[in-house]
Amino acid sequence: MIDRLAQLLIADQCRNSMSCSSQLSDQAEAMKVVGLRAGVPDWRLSSALEIIRERIDEIEEHETTSSVSPSLSSSNSCDEKFSDEAMDALFSGLKQ
Repeated sequence: MIDRLAQLLIADQCRNSMSCSSQLSDQAEAMKVVGLRAGVPDWRLSSALEIIRERIDEIEEHETTSSVSPSLSSSNSCDEKFSDEAMDALFSGLKQ
C-alpha cells in the first residue's frame, strides 16, 4: 500500500518544474516519518522511498539535459560607424 501511495504521490506532483524534485524530497521525508510512526516495515518504506528517489533522479536528469544555456559571443564583429547625418536621416521621421 505504501508503494502505491508513493506512485500516487509522484503522479500527483508536477512533472518537470524546478521545484518538483524539492517537493518530492520534502514529501519523501514526511512519508519516512509517518511510515516509521505507523509501524510500516523498513523494507516496505525503503521500497516506497526508492520509487520517489528514482522519480527525483529522472526530473533532475531532465532538468540538466534540457536547460542548456545558449552561447552568446562576447566579441562584437559588427564595427560600423555612423555619421551624424546618417543618424539624422534614420530618425528624421520621428522628429516631425
